[in-house]
Amino acid sequence: MAVTRALLIAVAALVVLGPGCAKRVPPPRPPKFALQPAVRLGSVMWPTGKTIIYCTQRLDDYAHPVGVAGPCRRLEAGETSAMKVLSWATLGRFERSPPNATPTSLGGRCKIEIVQGQRIPALRSTTVTWVTPTKRQVLDDWLPTDESAAVEADAFTSEVTFAPEGEWMAILHVAVGLGDGERVVEIASAKMIKVPACE
Repeated sequence: MAVTRALLIAVAALVVLGPGCAKRVPPPRPPKFALQPAVRLGSVMWPTGKTIIYCTQRLDDYAHPVGVAGPCRRLEAGETSAMKVLSWATLGRFERSPPNATPTSLGGRCKIEIVQGQRIPALRSTTVTWVTPTKRQVLDDWLPTDESAAVEADAFTSEVTFAPEGEWMAILHVAVGLGDGERVVEIASAKMIKVPACE
């Protein structure tokens, strides 16, 4: 009888104290790293309205930058090849908008559509399409060929960024080395074009 009573008191104490003594469950973490349409992987900035600087960077499982970006390259409007930048530690702030974001000045009338490239089950290029209320125009169709960084990468995609002034845009060819822990993200190549008409 005494044992039964002691058990009942212990159970009642657990019921009363249970919520406060229960082990706290950590909040769910964001999904692990993957090529997601809303997440920009390439590191790029616009020091001027006609110049981009893009860098190699490392990302953790949750697409957060690890360490200092670099090496970096600089591409001017009208040029076909980028020049290496020796110092990258204090360049400025990298773009963090989604890889298909368009300027607010377009009022949402036109958008960028990116179809990510793939290797499996069959090799498929990544495409960038300019979509307006009246037409669709393919701006870029990229398949890694002679860019060694992209050929050896586990995944590849394209991203777009617009100059603050709105006259130029850059299309970035992004190569990602996947794996546990850090990923190396390189912009294998880039090109700058005039922003198409939004009509």
